[in-house]
Order: sequence, then structure tokens, then C-alpha cells
Amino acid sequence: ADVFWRNPQILEEASDDGVEAAAAAAAAAAPATSPEEAEPYDYVAPGLAVGSRRAGRPPECWAAFDAVVNVTQDEYAGMAGDARYLQVPVAEGKRDKVGLVQHLPAALRFVAARLAKGDRVLVHCAQGRDRSVGVALAVLATCFTEDQALDAARCAAVAAGGPVALDRGRGKERLCRLLNVVVKARPRAEPSRATMKKLHRFFME
Repeated sequence: ADVFWRNPQILEEASDDGVEAAAAAAAAAAPATSPEEAEPYDYVAPGLAVGSRRAGRPPECWAAFDAVVNVTQDEYAGMAGDARYLQVPVAEGKRDKVGLVQHLPAALRFVAARLAKGDRVLVHCAQGRDRSVGVALAVLATCFTEDQALDAARCAAVAAGGPVALDRGRGKERLCRLLNVVVKARPRAEPSRATMKKLHRFFME
């Protein structure tokens, strides 16, 4: 299916009876590694990347990043206890009731402290579509300026546990703008409505 949608000309060039054969031929000629597997992360702001579980696999991850935030309930062996690593144990989809909101303060402190030092930080979940995007949006909203430049003073305040609330009148609009920024950098980003509602609640309350 991925190969088919990357080759829309199949529909234009093949007859009705030949579409299936044309798609099969394109799939056979496609590289064995999908784009997501080849590049399992994307930078959404200076120093801040969002990716899939594969991007956070040790020891390879340490060649690309200085710190890793794992927004899943599963860990790679050997990661626990590493000062460069933080697990944010959030369940996938509707199974998560309060986890994201509950763990966001710790995640923001960890990421802000790392960004303030100039570190390259990866935030990942299973596919790099939902939970990790939610955390990245929270980081962008608290540690970066409107034009996605790192705000050193704000970053230091967040790292120290300072307040992170957004302006009630513009908070929702800001998160929507930031989501557009993330999707532009990582087209497969697709945070669920539940994740966005949790972010709104976290920042507005």
C-alpha cells in the first residue's frame, strides 16, 4: 500500500485491468527498506527530534542523540538508570487516561535541561505519530519562541520547575500553530484528538 500511494501515476498509466500488476511491479522494484525505517526520526526544532521506537534503540541512538525520552510503557534493555534517558510510561491511545498529563512536568524539566545545555534530544513513541508528538508540542510551547528558536531564559525556568501555563486566550491557537510546524517537519505526525485534549487541559488548567 505504501508503494502504491507513493506512485499515484499507476492509476493514470495503467488500464483498469492492469492496475494490480503495475502496483505489484512497483512494489517489487521498491527498496526493501521503507522511508520510515531508513530515517525513523525528524527534527521539529533545533535540537529537538521526534521519532519511532527504532530511533531510540541503543546503542545506535547515542550516536545521533545526547538524550532520549521514551513515551511508551516498553523499554529497551539497559536504558533504565542512564542519566541521558527518561521513560514517560504513557499507554497508547484511549488506554491512557491521565498518564500524559501526569508525566508532562517531569518530561518538560528533563528536556528543557538538556536543550539548555545544547544537547540533541529525541522524543519517541512506538511510531512517532501520537504520544511523542504530544510531548514535543509541549516542549515547543514552553521552551521555544514563536519562530521556533530556543528561548534560553524560558528553557532554564522550565528546567527548574517553573510555571508552564499558556495564555488562556491564545493557548489553543498556539498549540494548533505548533502542530502545523511539527507536521511540516514530520508528515507522519498525527496526534490523536485525545492527546490534543490532554495538552489543552494541561496548559490551560
